[in-house]
Amino acid sequence: MISADFAPNESSSDAYAALLMLVRPWRWRKGKAIGRLKQKLKRIFGPYEVFLYLTGRAALYRVLQALSLAENSEVAVQGFTCEAVVLPLIELKLKPLYIDIEPQTFSMDIEDLKRKITPQTKVLVLQHTFGMLPKNREKILAFAKERDLLVIEDLAHGFYSFSSKTIDTKPQRSILLLSFGRSKSLSSVFGGAILSADEMVNKKLKEVEKASSYPSATFVWKALWYKPMAFFIKKTYDVYLGKVVHAVLNILQVVPREVSPIEKRGEFDPIFIKAYPNALAHLLLNQFKQFDQINANRLYAVSQYKSHFFKNKETSKPEPLIRFPLLSQDREKVIVTAKRKNLFIGRWYDQVVGPKELPLEKLGYQTGSCPVAENICSKILNLPTTVSQKEAERVLDIVALEAS
Repeated sequence: MISADFAPNESSSDAYAALLMLVRPWRWRKGKAIGRLKQKLKRIFGPYEVFLYLTGRAALYRVLQALSLAENSEVAVQGFTCEAVVLPLIELKLKPLYIDIEPQTFSMDIEDLKRKITPQTKVLVLQHTFGMLPKNREKILAFAKERDLLVIEDLAHGFYSFSSKTIDTKPQRSILLLSFGRSKSLSSVFGGAILSADEMVNKKLKEVEKASSYPSATFVWKALWYKPMAFFIKKTYDVYLGKVVHAVLNILQVVPREVSPIEKRGEFDPIFIKAYPNALAHLLLNQFKQFDQINANRLYAVSQYKSHFFKNKETSKPEPLIRFPLLSQDREKVIVTAKRKNLFIGRWYDQVVGPKELPLEKLGYQTGSCPVAENICSKILNLPTTVSQKEAERVLDIVALEAS
């Protein structure tokens, strides 16, 4: 089984780390792992204050709440994103201002931003889609500074390209958003962070942090079990045992869903607005130990995919993307063909605000307002990159003919 969506990062080491923590319930909520994780993030990103949350959407909710924006203030977001970005805005009675994207890095189009911005626009969420540095990042940051917009750089898809380049990442009011969900660049099953250099925001976030409650012991127990179960399922899926176990666990809902049923109705789910427990920090630190190898595998896969699908075109230098985006005129045929061979291709994003089940009218999106994003959503598929070299070659063997 090779999958862009299901447990792409999980290894035997992750399964073992989770099993060790399962038998130490006294360390599930509080412990030294949280402090070590904060120090790790500070070493990567520099002198930011680090605030940890149960999910990326909780992190975004808390930082927007700390800004104390007036009701109906606009937050500029791109029209190629997910519910985790938009639902916190709506819950806080803020208005998402949807900006179209440019097709090279699937990030915000600065010209569309300039056309749509209003005096009510106060915040801009700059998404690094698939972990790519946005094509117009420097221009957008300069424009935001000119218009006095607070920029939240959304690094939920990955931060390798961001943190590895010599760029000014720490302006006076810089805020970074990270996510550690199960399908993200690094996974602790659930998790998110805000890294902030804004003193006013930091003061408010510290107050909230002290009063935040942890998820229940049952929630943590289920999250810990995800890693060994996911590793077992992936290893035995091709001989059908994993397929059966996966189906049974889905029916029983042993692990909380990444997107809850409430969220799929286009409503904010407060169940995720919790503090980040020590047990999950322990899992994330274990993933950091493997980060160099994970990125090496991703870089190899991206290089192979690029050399095949774009061999006659000038492209940017390969980066260790969380997924490899590819446009196909016959997406469904490619996905179905691959699935028959236990290759599960992703669909980020097959709707301007994913997943597909979301009712866009509830999210304030007007059809036709982001035409480039809508066109890409109808064609895009994502090849898995967190794979071994042998698996990357197998992906190409399966997909190449259908997707060409």
